Amino acid sequence: MIDEVDRKWVWVTVVAALVVSGCGPTAKDKLAGKWTGGVRFDQAAVQRKLDEGGSNPIKEAIVRKILEALETGTIDLEFKKDGSYTSTSRLGPWSENNYGRWEVIEESAQRATIRMTDQAGKVLDTEIVFADTDVVSVPLTGEAAGVGEFRCTRLP
Repeated sequence: MIDEVDRKWVWVTVVAALVVSGCGPTAKDKLAGKWTGGVRFDQAAVQRKLDEGGSNPIKEAIVRKILEALETGTIDLEFKKDGSYTSTSRLGPWSENNYGRWEVIEESAQRATIRMTDQAGKVLDTEIVFADTDVVSVPLTGEAAGVGEFRCTRLP
């Protein structure tokens, strides 16, 4: 089951997903600009994950409702060339604003690893996959590994 802490990490991961996409020779160049995105789950993979834990219809119903709610959430980000970022994540009535610094710590043509440090000093390293010029994805990790991804697009 996804709790409040896991939900926060979901949004942090979305933020990281947006760090490297766009046009330009470096991941930092690709990042600059405004982005929006959200999480999407593979329902067949979710079912396989639930089946691993045994049959419990109540647990399954709760997990599915949580996942449905998470899919309605969005995040808007702006990554600036000076290495700062701002983000606003929304999930139903819940909204959170964050800001901080980012840096590219590793990159290739198809992937990059980004280190983000938020205003409270919390550090997150995330691997980003370039889907195309204006789209990036980040596979979910932890207990949600293999059941979905964050998909983010550049705003005009």
